[in-house]
Amino acid sequence: MYEALNADASVRVDERELSDLDNAYVFDEEHDAADRHASRINNLNICAQLCVLRDHHGETALTALLHDLADLSAVA
Repeated sequence: MYEALNADASVRVDERELSDLDNAYVFDEEHDAADRHASRINNLNICAQLCVLRDHHGETALTALLHDLADLSAVA
């Protein structure tokens, strides 16, 4: 969750033309906001998490991830 939302935050920062000092500030602000958002989603439920991951990575990638995780848990 954190990785997906922080990747979006990085894109938002990269799209701006800022001085180095401003860029560092905006980077921190965007990533802090992404972390807070990820925490809220993680505290909701698995359905909310899956929806965000589907929206970020696509249904096919999410399905493949879930199959891989199921395969790993079957071996353990």
